[in-house]
Amino acid sequence: MSGILKRQCSLSLTALCALMLGGQCDPVMADQAEGRGDRFPPFCWDTVPRALAVHKPTPWVDEDYARIARHDFLQIAVTEKDLALAAEVKKFNPRITILGYKNLVLHVQGMADPLFHNHPDWFLYTQGKPEVNGRGRNSRPLYDLRKPEIREYWIRDVARILDIPILDGIFFDAYAKAVNYLPVQRATGQDPQTDYIAGYHAMMEEHLKRSGNTRKIRIGNYLRADKNETAIPEVMKYLDGSYLEGFDHFPALPPGIHSYEEYLAAGMQAVQQVAQAGKIIVLHLSAQNDKDIKLAADGIEEAGASPGVYHNFEYKLAIFLICAERHSYFQYQADPRVAGDAQSWAPDFPEFRKPLGAPKGPAVKQGFTYTREFEHASVWLDLTKRQGRITWKASYLEAKVLTPRHGSDQVPTNAFQCRIEFDRPVKKGSGTISLYRLGDRKKLASVPVESDAVTEQDGRVVVIQFPVQLKDKTRYSITVEKGAFGDRDGLKFLGFPMLGEWMFTTR
Repeated sequence: MSGILKRQCSLSLTALCALMLGGQCDPVMADQAEGRGDRFPPFCWDTVPRALAVHKPTPWVDEDYARIARHDFLQIAVTEKDLALAAEVKKFNPRITILGYKNLVLHVQGMADPLFHNHPDWFLYTQGKPEVNGRGRNSRPLYDLRKPEIREYWIRDVARILDIPILDGIFFDAYAKAVNYLPVQRATGQDPQTDYIAGYHAMMEEHLKRSGNTRKIRIGNYLRADKNETAIPEVMKYLDGSYLEGFDHFPALPPGIHSYEEYLAAGMQAVQQVAQAGKIIVLHLSAQNDKDIKLAADGIEEAGASPGVYHNFEYKLAIFLICAERHSYFQYQADPRVAGDAQSWAPDFPEFRKPLGAPKGPAVKQGFTYTREFEHASVWLDLTKRQGRITWKASYLEAKVLTPRHGSDQVPTNAFQCRIEFDRPVKKGSGTISLYRLGDRKKLASVPVESDAVTEQDGRVVVIQFPVQLKDKTRYSITVEKGAFGDRDGLKFLGFPMLGEWMFTTR
């Protein structure tokens, strides 16, 4: 089937969905029409869709699980500790999509791993010395993808990861090293590394052949602004989408690119092309200081983040929104390996709880200036000035006072009251409000918001009665489904749909 005919079929199926649903194409039906309904995660434009990568050496606590669970997309390693984290996060948010990790080129387990000692001929050497990435204990040997034996190991290890029930898919790292990496060129004596690239293609094609119609997601660290001609076709062929890192930072301009704005515009064009084709995009924009851009201070105190993390946040969010399509996710975080608690490296900025709505169309580009309209927000971006501005047109119903207070450790069991005071007049929507014992994540009670167990007082206050007697010295969490309440204009309350967003301890 030709590319044009495939596109016409896709458009026809989408149009059919729209006709069936009164002009609006249901997201699930659209995915099923495109043959990916079993694999692609649920997606919503209510707020900015968010992704996160997790690496943390210290033990996890419930507050960390709750913060991580507020994201839509999560990438982890596949150690025993990381899989335990995934299992806990799924308890807090069953809808989160979690991907395991596999490197294309580096044996991330290191040189002390038995694989390196048992099969030293599977790795690259230059003049008898192993080629490595990193130093000391962090040295990671490089696979020799020219050899069928290491390709077979890699394919089987990927299959093992995809078989892990808690994972929704896999993330392939280090694409750039598979196609253009000096240590590989040095070991193979080829520039470009022709035989090595051929081995990489053979490995990926065999993986696809064996995995067949897997219901798991595959994305890779593929797209690069200066490698669109090779990266875009490979994403389309091998993967469900691409992760991008270092998107707005580079040590030096690549050949053929003459300015920062030209580099970033080329990367944005690649993201738009892949996203508009229906692929997943995870765009990582660093939350570190950019000294040449004015510090934005609004929202720091409320979010609890340091100025360094909030620095230039609006500009980077504008970059993402200009490019974003359905199944695009914004990853904005500091390095968790050097940060403290989760609040320090994955803060909840106020912008993440503002109404966004679906885009009204693609971005309009004039030179290096972009504009785009969403249902509830307008975006302006100037790459030359390195400035972005987002005008939010509405706000969701907000809970101003919670009783018991979130985080309180002095809640009496004999006089327990559950109340929410909103910032404006409220009316009931639909959904349930539930009480959990946080220690074992057990649901103790659930009441429909439409029932008499939920009453309104004074226009802005709701009272919830749970048919449960609380126990002393116990941690609890209350969940409120999104849309359980709304304001007079129809804007919903985002609620507390995940464990840990509203929690307290009895005394």
